[in-house]
Amino acid sequence: MKKIHLKLSFIALLLTATMTTHAQNVHYVRQSAYGSGNGDSWGNASPSIVTLVIADIIYGETPTPTLSGGSNPCNADTVYLYATAADGQYSSVTPVNAGVYWVKGVVLETADCLADTTLAVQFVIAPAPVSVVWGNTSLTYNGDPQAPTATATGVNGVNLPLSVTGAHTNVGSGYTATASLETPDNNYTLSGETTSFRINPATIGIRWDNTSFTYNGMPQVPTATATGVNGEDLPLKVTGAQINAGAGYTAMAMFAVPNNNYIISDATIAFVILPATVTIQWGDTSFIYNGFPQAPTATATDIYDEDLPLIVTGAQTNVGTGYMATAILSVPDNNYTISNPTILFNIAATAITIQWDNTVFTYDGFPHAPTATATDLDGQDVPVMVTGEQMNAGTGYTATAIIDISEYNCLIINPTITFDIMPATLEITAVSESISYGRLPLLAYTITSGELMLRDALSGTLAVESQLKILLQWPYPIGVHTIVQGTLDAGSNYNIVFHEGTLTVLSISTALLDLFVNNVPVTFYESMYHAIAENGESQALIQVVTDPNSTAAINGITQNPLTVDLPKYGENYFIITVTAQNGNSQDYLLVILRYYENVIYEFHDVPTINCNMQTNGGYDFTGFQWYRDGETIVGANFPYYQIKDTATYHCVLTLDEDVHWRSINIHSLATRSSGKLTAYPNPTRGNVTIQQVTSAGIPARSESSDKVIIQVFDLNGDMVLRSTTNPFDISVLPNGMYLIKVNGETVKVIKTK
Repeated sequence: MKKIHLKLSFIALLLTATMTTHAQNVHYVRQSAYGSGNGDSWGNASPSIVTLVIADIIYGETPTPTLSGGSNPCNADTVYLYATAADGQYSSVTPVNAGVYWVKGVVLETADCLADTTLAVQFVIAPAPVSVVWGNTSLTYNGDPQAPTATATGVNGVNLPLSVTGAHTNVGSGYTATASLETPDNNYTLSGETTSFRINPATIGIRWDNTSFTYNGMPQVPTATATGVNGEDLPLKVTGAQINAGAGYTAMAMFAVPNNNYIISDATIAFVILPATVTIQWGDTSFIYNGFPQAPTATATDIYDEDLPLIVTGAQTNVGTGYMATAILSVPDNNYTISNPTILFNIAATAITIQWDNTVFTYDGFPHAPTATATDLDGQDVPVMVTGEQMNAGTGYTATAIIDISEYNCLIINPTITFDIMPATLEITAVSESISYGRLPLLAYTITSGELMLRDALSGTLAVESQLKILLQWPYPIGVHTIVQGTLDAGSNYNIVFHEGTLTVLSISTALLDLFVNNVPVTFYESMYHAIAENGESQALIQVVTDPNSTAAINGITQNPLTVDLPKYGENYFIITVTAQNGNSQDYLLVILRYYENVIYEFHDVPTINCNMQTNGGYDFTGFQWYRDGETIVGANFPYYQIKDTATYHCVLTLDEDVHWRSINIHSLATRSSGKLTAYPNPTRGNVTIQQVTSAGIPARSESSDKVIIQVFDLNGDMVLRSTTNPFDISVLPNGMYLIKVNGETVKVIKTK
């Protein structure tokens, strides 16, 4: 089949100036019905004509070409192609941006259908119109360039960035601002892109200071300050200064240099100038009646330290209190006010002063009061009566002077006075006395100075004091005590000066409390004391123990302890007299048995008790008990004992069931010496020399070595002295027998007075 070409005939486009609709006829032919065309014409075919229609649009809208009228003989789909020029490159991409475009409708060709595609329709996408929205067009001066703000909204609500020109800084009106797109965009056209605006003056407030002044004689006005929009101080000047005191004055602030950019909101303020305060210096406000009007004086000075003329009113003549004086300016002046225009004052009566005498008295049993005298203004004596007499001793009594005030029109000064009545002094002396223990003292006294008034008497008794403690129980202890005042008293009208006495309580004891011979207790039986001389010595030391206040005499010799001679073997008798403090005495009999002398036994020696009644004084011992270093030796009950070691031994002898004698101490020595140790002089009063002699009795040497150690023991075995020199002194030791030990050897020494 021969191909037939459809030929499109152009129909004038229907265009208008704005939003015009454009149209173009398109020819279609059916090839099978009309035969073949030659490519330039449709042959004998009769084409079907339709119209391609498209309208102008604005940016943001989509082109919508349509076919209208006739029919599509090919029943084929139409494709729309676009180009920016009639003969340009067509594309199926739908244009978006503003501009002039061409569109053609293309029918898809088939084996049976052709279409003329040479003609196109022109249309326009116009820019979208956008209206500018202006902000506030009435601005306030802020010191910086200003213009209204502008906004615009594009297609789909897009914010269009705008630039605004025409900003101004200073206050003014009729300014024009112009808005334009910051970035050129042909898709939009702006409307309302210009507007007029104004810049109004900024309002500032004045800071006012010191709106209340005090008159000082100079013009005064409040101070004003103001700050600009950028914090700068604005130069101001203030008018309306005033000098005199007053209220309701008005001060006005204005720019010192004209400035249209600001207006002042509170340009005026009221102020006051207060009167200057002056203080009155008041003179004396206490007066004494003189028969004439009196008022305080007043002075004051102005701001220039000049005296202000004053007038004082309110003077009074008569006596009184609470009068009021008032000071006023003699010439009215509103520039001053007085702070203390009034003052109270008094007019006192004429004073009469009481002169007092004799304010201290001594109790004498009669009433007393001070004496009072006074004189008037003329120096004449005024009769004065005194009340408040007192008789008893006391302090702080009050006497009052009374004058007839109405007669003398006076005020009494010093109308009262205190006075004292002192107690009378009594000197009382206690009578010292001595009494025997158990008797009651008299506790007598005498008044040695002063006297009791007739109706007065002493009460109470004296007391006995010992070591600052009142003795409340009788009998009083032995010793010297103080007789004190005790409860003796004469009452509050007397002051007792007491002179103490002594009470001597004498001991009445004549008892012999204990008795020692050679430091060994003595046994009492058959109305006498019995003792044994140590080793049959020819002397013995007697020590008597009595009441501390009693004395003891041995055979008439008042010495205790006393070393006595034992002139014979057997019994030696001594009378011991104990005399009490009160003079009473009692005699006691002591018998000291001297038996034949024994020696100090050495190691392995056997001490033996002399049981021979013919040589031991006639004593028949019935029992024996030996002791070693004070401890009982079990089974040692014989008159002898074999010494086995170094120690101190003694034996207790029994005469009957109730009488036991203690023998002397026997000191055993651990070694024997080839020679014999001697001491001289012996007996001695103090100095002792130790010497060694041979068995033939020839002196061998003196113990004078630097290494000598001399020990002195009493008969109890106690070391009482130690020396490293020879000779040495034992005068500090009591009288008696001592054992001297040197280098293991022992010798006896007797110390005497």
